[in-house]
Amino acid sequence: MLVAWAPLWATELRAGYEIKQGRIASPAPTLRIAQGDTLVLLLNSDTALDLHLHGYDVQLALKPRTPGRLQLVAHTLGRFPLATHGKGHHHGPALLYLEVVPK
Repeated sequence: MLVAWAPLWATELRAGYEIKQGRIASPAPTLRIAQGDTLVLLLNSDTALDLHLHGYDVQLALKPRTPGRLQLVAHTLGRFPLATHGKGHHHGPALLYLEVVPK
């Protein structure tokens, strides 16, 4: 049996972005979220991409023109880039930043 709970004040931030030619926008947008809140990120890309959210060790493999979903509870304070992940430890430029602030 799995029991899950969240504080009554926890909220959810939903955001969706189109990735074209490996970029969302310039400069990369920043999503600000309170610690303990849930992030639901909906992404769509024109090419296949492997994405990595630093600081959370979360990865998402996107297929061309197929929506992808990344969901997490923002537990770690700080500013973290979401970047493309190549072979080895190579990372592309940040597509966006997740900034987790105290509640």
